[in-house]
Amino acid sequence: MLTLHLQPELASPLKDHLGRHSSSPPSKVGFSDTLLGLEQEVQFIPARVEGFTEPYFLLNALRVIRCIDDARCGEVLYWLPKDNRPDKLGQYRNVRSLRVDPQKVGNSNIFRPWGWTVALIVSERIKLAMESAGITGTEFTEA
Repeated sequence: MLTLHLQPELASPLKDHLGRHSSSPPSKVGFSDTLLGLEQEVQFIPARVEGFTEPYFLLNALRVIRCIDDARCGEVLYWLPKDNRPDKLGQYRNVRSLRVDPQKVGNSNIFRPWGWTVALIVSERIKLAMESAGITGTEFTEA
């Protein structure tokens, strides 16, 4: 189990970012991997948040999909030989205004794009489920 150490003024916003779950039945939680059929796409890792007694879980997206549409992105930069990073050569260095190729995504609901895993992509279905469950602290942008 992970323990998160927080500054008190950061505790409330983080509560929403972590996707709080309780021991209540899923219908009362409103959002869970089982309820939405996501057990093959996500893993919830138990975490303790210092100063809070409620159970929390960190969401770990299990899928990484090679789906970035370089031509439609605002800007795509790659690591080059001149950067002196042979371990990163040919990988994404920066992606601005990320766009994904829907053909490559298929029916995935939540994943990270290969080579640019700082982004977490969710389907419209997941976005609507999160909003209806009242989960806050997220910002959705079209990809």
